[in-house]
Amino acid sequence: MLAALARSGGLEDCRRRGIEHLFYFQVDNPLVEVCGAEFLGYHLLAGSEMTTQVVAKRFPQEKVGNVLAVDGRLRVIEYSDLPDDVAERRAPDGSLAIWAGSIAVHAFDVGFLERMAQSAEALPFHRANKKVPYVDPATGLRVEPKQPNAVKFERFIFDLMPSARNALVVEVDPAEHFAPVKNASGEPSDTPESAKAQMVAVHAAWLARAGVDVAPGVPVEISPLFAMDANELAGKLTPGMRITSPTYFT
Repeated sequence: MLAALARSGGLEDCRRRGIEHLFYFQVDNPLVEVCGAEFLGYHLLAGSEMTTQVVAKRFPQEKVGNVLAVDGRLRVIEYSDLPDDVAERRAPDGSLAIWAGSIAVHAFDVGFLERMAQSAEALPFHRANKKVPYVDPATGLRVEPKQPNAVKFERFIFDLMPSARNALVVEVDPAEHFAPVKNASGEPSDTPESAKAQMVAVHAAWLARAGVDVAPGVPVEISPLFAMDANELAGKLTPGMRITSPTYFT
């Protein structure tokens, strides 16, 4: 992303238009509060060059980046790079010692990105072992390997964090901000169905705050084009309404 922003003229365009900060998020998380005022407020008040959202990890090996301080600098260690025995460490009260999981929501200072784009070493490579389908030359058939058979080299934008001045971490409630779609339907978690259920729960809570009664088990969804948050929603609805059938606010 960093190299693409520089090569494409994206950073130059930001300067030309007076854009000083960029908001970054992953498209597989429908609960992201895009350009959330509170999150960006912390970023600006701290004079941070990079601010990151985290949630409390549900279990030690959860597949999220691990945010921690190393030699006084904040950094993210990818789950695949964190040894299991380190991930399992506990604090005296029994909680996880390494608890802050990155959900890949960041705010960046444009000047910081410009500075880091000048260095080819700004983002190191990470090795990942992957299962990659291939064609058997003897039979001409597609093979789906059961074990990793390829090495992939990846770069992660979060590796900029140790270089950022006043790097900041903001914890959010996963019930309201993190519904990743990582797995296919039928898996135990992080499926399209679990993400939808979280969205419905959040939107039902917004409606309740607006004085709207939603019948138990009735799904409701609110398009961001209709309302971005509970406060905006409250200004558009009449208290005392009752919803008894599936409703989508557009």
